[in-house]
Amino acid sequence: MSYSAPFLDLQSLDQQDLPHLCYNAAGKLILASNIDAEIVSPFRKPSLQEKAHLRLAFYYLKIYKPDENASNLEKVRGYIEAFYHFCQISAWSVAWQVLQLPVTTGKKFCDQFKQWGYYREQVEIYPALLGKINSETDCNLYDYLGHAYYSLGQSQKALETYQQQLNLAQQIQSLYFEASALNGLGLILGQLGLEKKAISYYKKVIEIAKSRNESILIVQALQGLGANYGRLCDYKRCTNYLEQALYLAQQQGDLTLTNSTLISLGEYSMFSGKTREGIKYLESALSFFETTSSYYEMSYIYLHLAHVYMLQNRLRECDDFLIKSIQISKKENYYMNMSLAFNNLGINQAYFQKSYQAAVCSFQECYSYYKTSSNQRRSSIVLSNISYCYGCLKQTSKATRYAKKAIALARKSQSKEAEAIALAVIGNAYWHSGKRISGILLALRAATMLPPWRSANGKLIVKKTMNKVFGFLKR
Repeated sequence: MSYSAPFLDLQSLDQQDLPHLCYNAAGKLILASNIDAEIVSPFRKPSLQEKAHLRLAFYYLKIYKPDENASNLEKVRGYIEAFYHFCQISAWSVAWQVLQLPVTTGKKFCDQFKQWGYYREQVEIYPALLGKINSETDCNLYDYLGHAYYSLGQSQKALETYQQQLNLAQQIQSLYFEASALNGLGLILGQLGLEKKAISYYKKVIEIAKSRNESILIVQALQGLGANYGRLCDYKRCTNYLEQALYLAQQQGDLTLTNSTLISLGEYSMFSGKTREGIKYLESALSFFETTSSYYEMSYIYLHLAHVYMLQNRLRECDDFLIKSIQISKKENYYMNMSLAFNNLGINQAYFQKSYQAAVCSFQECYSYYKTSSNQRRSSIVLSNISYCYGCLKQTSKATRYAKKAIALARKSQSKEAEAIALAVIGNAYWHSGKRISGILLALRAATMLPPWRSANGKLIVKKTMNKVFGFLKR
């Protein structure tokens, strides 16, 4: 008697098929074609424990229904549980198939999971499949994991993961995955303050992607180029690349890419001091992500709107958006957005409300996160903010100590912006301690390195310091 081994299609699987699931000679879970026959060699019946896992996997995929008002995570709980139970019985191909199933939004579970921002959950479940199916699957998993580690602030782990993807892609001669890995490496390197190296990677991605007509990779690379030129305060080139990305995303009709580009345009318009344009871009993107219940993007946009309203001294609107962002981030466990929220809260307390001790607590909370993420540029700026607070409190030794740490990190990350800010806050500390001339000289040096009109960070910290200096001179 012979048996065929049809592909196990989870979407068409019915409860009456469960008794006829078995393992073939290669150990893969299949559905026996002759359901009336006894399953014999080379097929193997599942053990009692394996049957229990199969029944539970089927329950979570086909029967389990979350509450209508459940969080996005609860809405896909069935997929996560089914994935887990298939992994427990080494049904690796079927577990991978779970990640490809469409959810209520129409997107594949793995793509929607990424967009919703459940990064901690991704790094908990995806590694189970590495090395279990084939190299292409591993490249896909490295891509998801690299982005998840980056979003959790684990920059070094993300860097290692994208490097593994690059090595594997070159080994199997996959130009698509090579370009995808270079995009990921560019993302991390830019965050670590290595903008020029990141730019070289993104330009290589565009070369590869154009040869293969991979428009999504091109848009992502253009976004990366824009972001890194923005970090270098070259806002002309930043805007140029982001506008190219926006045009191409719109041409492709990809609404998610289009609106993620609008977020970047809003972010860097704000950083360059064009706050009205920033609000326009951010509100446009927000309207899209609200309709798609993309809570991670909503939380992120709320943070930037809070920041831009803060810069306009519209503190009530700033507080409203900060509260909205924190509420979402706490509910959905968006750790990176929580750290950014503490940073914005500290800026509001320090530079606008002049509640310096409260601001120190907020900045310390933010710094504890940045420190673990190895982001030297961001860590430097947060330390400068702490120094500014201690300077205003006339605790000069503490202010100087934090500022010197900020300068060391700024130089390691080769960020002139961060170094200028650190010099400005040392000037602020000297000023408040009565060393007026030293304060003036440092403030002028900082303004020369980073004119306050070139960056929102520079505009805020350097200008605040300069206002004190020249206000005194005017009196």
